[in-house]
Amino acid sequence: MSIKKPKSVDTILLALIVLMVAGGFLIFSSASLGLMARDGVSFGSVAFN
Repeated sequence: MSIKKPKSVDTILLALIVLMVAGGFLIFSSASLGLMARDGVSFGSVAFN
């Protein structure tokens, strides 16, 4: 019988996912701040509609 090693996390894939999520958040924040500055809309109306 061989002892199975626990599965390791693919660090490159994890780093790519974290970078993509962070980049998406930055793009969304930039767009919502632009709408708030131009039209005076609230953040909640941008985020939840």
